Amino acid sequence: MCGIAGAIGDARAVEVVLSMLHSLEYRGYNSAGIGYPDDDTVRVHKCAGPVSELSRRANAENSATCLGHTRWATHGPATATNAHPHRSSSGRVAVVHNGMIENIGHLREAVREAGIEPVSDTDSECLAHLIEQRLDRGDDLRTAVEKTTSKIEGAYAVLILDAQRPDRLVASAKHSPLLLGRGKTGRYVASDLAALTEWCDEYGVLADGETFEITPESEPAENFWRTMTTLSSEYTTYGFPDFMSKEIWQQVETTSDFIDTYFQSFDWLLEGERQVYAGVSRVKFLGCGSAYYAGQQSALLVESIARIPADAEPALDFVERNPVLDHRCLYVIISQSGETLDTLKAARYLRAHQQMTVSVVNVPESSLARESEHVIQLGCGPEVSVASTKVVTNMLLSGLLVTHLLKHFTAADSEAGPASAWMPAGVAFVPSAVKQCLALSEKVRELATICSEYRSMYFLGRERYWATAREGAQKLKEITYIHAEAYQSTELKHGPLSLVSEDHLSILLVGPGQFDAGAATVELLRARGGRIIAVVQGDSDNLAADHVLRIPALDPSVDGLLAGVVLQLLAYHCAGILGRDVDRPRNLAKSVTV
Repeated sequence: MCGIAGAIGDARAVEVVLSMLHSLEYRGYNSAGIGYPDDDTVRVHKCAGPVSELSRRANAENSATCLGHTRWATHGPATATNAHPHRSSSGRVAVVHNGMIENIGHLREAVREAGIEPVSDTDSECLAHLIEQRLDRGDDLRTAVEKTTSKIEGAYAVLILDAQRPDRLVASAKHSPLLLGRGKTGRYVASDLAALTEWCDEYGVLADGETFEITPESEPAENFWRTMTTLSSEYTTYGFPDFMSKEIWQQVETTSDFIDTYFQSFDWLLEGERQVYAGVSRVKFLGCGSAYYAGQQSALLVESIARIPADAEPALDFVERNPVLDHRCLYVIISQSGETLDTLKAARYLRAHQQMTVSVVNVPESSLARESEHVIQLGCGPEVSVASTKVVTNMLLSGLLVTHLLKHFTAADSEAGPASAWMPAGVAFVPSAVKQCLALSEKVRELATICSEYRSMYFLGRERYWATAREGAQKLKEITYIHAEAYQSTELKHGPLSLVSEDHLSILLVGPGQFDAGAATVELLRARGGRIIAVVQGDSDNLAADHVLRIPALDPSVDGLLAGVVLQLLAYHCAGILGRDVDRPRNLAKSVTV
């Protein structure tokens, strides 16, 4: 959600932290700030808006200790006052915070009882005041932080600077990621690996609930450090105009890598993992946003191919409705970042109830990956653009993989033959088919020009294409700000048809075997004056849509994936035509950790 950065022992700490914040900006870009010691107080520079504006104001400053923050607003609007770091009333203590404090009312009351009125709307400022109160009572900084954070209800990651002890920072985290990096000239702290790659040779993850004092020579517990293998170049656009286009076009490579890793054999499965997929009577996919929609598509695959009952549900709704659990159910938990709080809550709930889970995640060092016994790594590398593309596509492949494993290990002859004997025929050709879809980019751009003229539209699909339609509508909303809703095309006549008129556009997905039904849907819309763009897989001459885009068709198990790639292009081009920032859409952040 928000991004935390810190550096100590590096003479260029201010410059370094500003650079780190640029790398973290996809986690939040409402406002930004830095703080560094200046005699007995912490000097801060804060602004509403992007990190580039902060850099313009503060880049000339210098210090060997600095902390910084880029914000996605949860409490209070995006203003300089609400930007982090937040200081105590004397200016001695500065705090940067990621998370959401659930008992903030109680903490604010404790601050007010001490005669201090918070100046910001945030749930973070109170921490600075409470920590300073502890320091005034004689506690050292680490103890003051431990006592203060022990009162927090909710997830948090915090980094604290005491101007009277400029030779150290204190970090603390609970259910929210915080990484420590070791470089040649000091120690570095960040919410995300993206901020450490340029400055560190090694890194480690703070243990959940840990409070750690950081000095330029800090050495945590034995075996804490891991070698940095991610390259800083992976966090650049690398010749593309933006991250989203880069990530869309990477899908030929990322799908190929996933298929080579997982579909050629079962060698990657440990003996204990094989039992996870045996004897399963039901499957539940859990995720948020695009991960949830990928789960919907995956559930349809499980039912149609493995013939096991399956469904998908938003992760937090699942936990909060007090579900009936089934020890023969396999729960598949899907997340790009592995830090989405709602998804982590579901994973931890299921683990506490000793349920069988498999986690599907893209970030290998994430909380979800670390806490899970059985993990399918999506292997897409860093995805920076807020709107997920290459990761969603591999999520769909992971759903097919789970289907493949369930069908194999629940079969009577599950010991016979290689994995490839059960692999759907179209899987091997997915990368080349994705490439064919990307080659349609200019045609899709022409259709995007039409879409950009509408302020509301439907995405329609039947059966397995409804979840694809939902993801397509999500992408369009995320980055164009055009209102879009997805419906099963069979549901049009049960209410949504009332909105169809000459001012309304529908994107209709039609797959092989759906041409007659698709033609009927087209006529239903045309009779009300509606405009239609049909995205068609396979040959059909009987669709009277205003525009028809034909895309490759391989196999029912992967055709929705290919349609999804085309809808990514449609949203991308439409956003470009409207002049939107595709990588940083308004009001959103990449990793929702609150």
